[in-house]
Amino acid sequence: EPIQQLGLDQSGAALFLTTQAGVLEHWQVRGLYLAASVVAHQGLVYAMSVRSDGREVVTAGRDGLVRRWSALPLAAKVPGQKRNSEFKLLSEIALSNVSALAYLGSDVYAGDSLGNLQRVVWPVQ
Repeated sequence: EPIQQLGLDQSGAALFLTTQAGVLEHWQVRGLYLAASVVAHQGLVYAMSVRSDGREVVTAGRDGLVRRWSALPLAAKVPGQKRNSEFKLLSEIALSNVSALAYLGSDVYAGDSLGNLQRVVWPVQ
């Protein structure tokens, strides 16, 4: 599956990528193995940003949604399996035409194909 977006945490230990099929993956750079994977969107992922500590990732998809994910370590490892984390959907919001995302501290900013920039305000959970 072709890779669409790539991002690293600040330490360079975790690599995140999205595919054209809407999959979000978390790879451990040391040993280069897949730590977690989730279908993040129905269809293409237009944008992705990784928080500097690598604990959160935001994605924007063709489905018109911006989603915020946590990348959490698994509580218990499965014997014989290298996967050691999981994605949990923290929140989502409908935003059209998002083409770029960026973390600034804990805030997320979205740019769209019309040249607009806005701070993403997540719904209260």
